[in-house]
Amino acid sequence: LGNVAPFSPDLVVLPESAFCEFSLFGTPRGTATADWMLKTADAKALLAGGSRINADKELFNSAALYGRTSSGLVDEQIYDKVHLVPFGEYIPGDELIPALKKFAPVGSCSRGEPKLLDFNGFKLGVAICFEDTDSQLVRKFADMGADALIFITNDSWFYGSEETEQHAWQAVARAVETGLPVIRVGNSGVSGVIYPDGTSHWLEGDKKGELLIDEAGCGYAKVMLPKKDSKSKTPYTRFGDIPLTILFVLVLSPIFLRFSFHRKK
Repeated sequence: LGNVAPFSPDLVVLPESAFCEFSLFGTPRGTATADWMLKTADAKALLAGGSRINADKELFNSAALYGRTSSGLVDEQIYDKVHLVPFGEYIPGDELIPALKKFAPVGSCSRGEPKLLDFNGFKLGVAICFEDTDSQLVRKFADMGADALIFITNDSWFYGSEETEQHAWQAVARAVETGLPVIRVGNSGVSGVIYPDGTSHWLEGDKKGELLIDEAGCGYAKVMLPKKDSKSKTPYTRFGDIPLTILFVLVLSPIFLRFSFHRKK
């Protein structure tokens, strides 16, 4: 965090699970930790991945956006992960058979609801881990009025494989589909900035063109987040998969009819 302090950034983004080393979201200790992080980075706002437990003792994989109120106190907004990993963050059927919950590797998490976080008037759509592969969820963020997307992940599961890079390129597809800028941060994966036209700027290793994976690094990017109106929605944001579904039916219909005709003969 101290590495970015000279830039006095508007927003610092930390990856999935980063906050778990310190505290839970929604607790006094969590607020104190966020306050320390904001001061250390000399940042106006901080977004980080972590966990929270609500009053009903439900566990959530979450992202929290911290900033300061006009009185100087730390303000907290939380997004809870919607698309959970089966057999990772929950065991299918564990709501019917509670005993299954103890087999979830990171604890049996509850699902959240799609929502946007407010960053000084800019609406942010946050996706955690493989939620960025869910084009329908990201499309919903865009339809709700998101001005930018932030993807945070922990790709240490894919250590030593090409999955880390393959996962990163999913973010490019989401940027082009929605026409929104994307900030992607991974604690063991690829981090960088993607513009609405798909242009990508990733953190690189010692060799030029080699993506930084499984090594410590931080980047500084000046990202302009222009306000958009409802008329600027991309075709995918407006119509989703409907055009592709219609095209798929039109292509398959002649094949199906031809096959049916030959069977009757």
